[in-house]
Amino acid sequence: MNFELIIQLTSLLVTILLGPLIIGLLAIRKGGL
Repeated sequence: MNFELIIQLTSLLVTILLGPLIIGLLAIRKGGL
């Protein structure tokens, strides 16, 4: 198993999943909703 590839894919997946969530939280804090 190529652990570097697994780490890169995992970090990419986490970024894709958490990105919208973080943006949403920032929007709520700014009163965007």
